[in-house]
Amino acid sequence: MISKHTGEIVRKDIINNKYILLDIQSSKNLEYKSGQYVSLFIKDKIQRSFSVYSPDNSQILSLGIKIEENGIGSGAILHDYKIGDKIDFLGPVGNFYYKEDQSDKLVFIATGIGIIPIKGIIDNLMILRPNKEIYLFWGVRTDDDILFEFKNYNIKYIQVVSRPTDNIQNVGYVQNYINKDTVHIDKNTSIYICGAPENVDTIKYHIKDNFVIDFNKIYTEKF
Repeated sequence: MISKHTGEIVRKDIINNKYILLDIQSSKNLEYKSGQYVSLFIKDKIQRSFSVYSPDNSQILSLGIKIEENGIGSGAILHDYKIGDKIDFLGPVGNFYYKEDQSDKLVFIATGIGIIPIKGIIDNLMILRPNKEIYLFWGVRTDDDILFEFKNYNIKYIQVVSRPTDNIQNVGYVQNYINKDTVHIDKNTSIYICGAPENVDTIKYHIKDNFVIDFNKIYTEKF
């Protein structure tokens, strides 16, 4: 049975008109893996799920929330909740987190808000598995969708923007930059893909068509 908890909002950063970063301090200790998700009871009854990017078992849950046009859940968080408010939640739960499958090379691919659980997993790996060879490919629509910077991470990072406002970025779709010139993927590589369902499927089969892989080492999350 999924446990229900109560937390207090201790941070609310409105990044732009698209995203909110929210920290909730749980009233109890939690056991979970970064990359899982919680379901918030917004206004005590509306349930909305958001991925966690805080470290494993942290009592403070860091969530990334996309502000949806006419979205009841994200709209309420944007306008009605403030620091110090209480909020109930279920979890964390979910199957998208780092798997100890003995792979030395890890490839993470995110589209849009799918970066949230992946950032959490990578942050943990920087501390717990610093010798892992890590690649991150992140595709977004516009510059406003770039929530985090990874330039100072000890990883190989490629940012792709499909509709950039300048001409200095990689332009197009993220799968077009996953090729033998940017990364060597083989059966000993673990791959984590997160984003919209159609994007996840497109990327997964792009990799299947271009590399020899172990399908059991592809982990996905769709939302």
